[in-house]
Amino acid sequence: MHNMKTKPDFQPGTLFKDKGLLFRIIRPDEIVVLKQATEINNLAWGSHLKSSLDDFRSRAINGYLIGAFKNGELAGTLSGIGGSNSLLNEARGTPGHPYNTWDGITSNGTFTNPSSDPDIMFCVAVTTAGTTKRPYPTIPDGDSVLLDFARGLADWKDREDTEFNILTQKSAAKVVENYCRSGLDYVIKFQERPKARGLFKGAEIITVLQNGRPADMDSFGYNVLMRYPETPSYGDLPEHPRFLTIGEGLVVAAAYLASAHPTIRFVMPYSRPAQFRANMIKALVATATNKVNASRPGFGKFARECADAVLSTISK
Repeated sequence: MHNMKTKPDFQPGTLFKDKGLLFRIIRPDEIVVLKQATEINNLAWGSHLKSSLDDFRSRAINGYLIGAFKNGELAGTLSGIGGSNSLLNEARGTPGHPYNTWDGITSNGTFTNPSSDPDIMFCVAVTTAGTTKRPYPTIPDGDSVLLDFARGLADWKDREDTEFNILTQKSAAKVVENYCRSGLDYVIKFQERPKARGLFKGAEIITVLQNGRPADMDSFGYNVLMRYPETPSYGDLPEHPRFLTIGEGLVVAAAYLASAHPTIRFVMPYSRPAQFRANMIKALVATATNKVNASRPGFGKFARECADAVLSTISK
């Protein structure tokens, strides 16, 4: 049974200070900070997944908006919303349940429908200042089915070409489960790593959600629901948790908030395979040019699976 919280009257505010950084809850009246949070978010996520200032203010009102501050300047945010484990279990057997999509669970990013008595904190976005979308790899010249398909992915051909979009989704569906567990995706790998030098164990994958966020084309619309082990009691946590990066510090701050909250038991990332498209492009190029990087664990297997998935899909 979960230990009783040592601060049942917990009030949002400062979570901890360490390494010259302050981690605290962002209030809905901090308009300047919320504007900075919106700008940081949109630089990292791109125009097709952008959020508004009103979205972020609503997150601060209805959810848990944690900020990392360095010398008073915002260095990153984590957006969390209260959820229900019973609703999560219900969602698994219910197509169309709000918990099965990012838009559903976040009310299209506004957080207007949180659980009134949450036992889960869903972490739906972790963003640090200076993060930008990475360019896709260069695709060499050559007459090859795999290279042509890679070019279509890099050019976002599936945005306009319905037939190519169908081929893309069918190919991705054949490899997504193995990809999410391959260790190749930096976002999923980040969540799987232990935090604060082992104070918090890494998150495990609970389920991979097809069409979890269709607008997220870098991930082919997939989301990955993950879960950290049950949070310790707040009184058992150290004053300085020794995080390694700002992103890790934000996740640790979410765990500190959950540990002090009277009802929340679990921190669950509503994550994404952010490099799925980019790594599929790399895999197809590597296979077509016989230049698979053997030094990258798991990449050779993924490259073969991608090539087989695309060729078998096209041949049907």
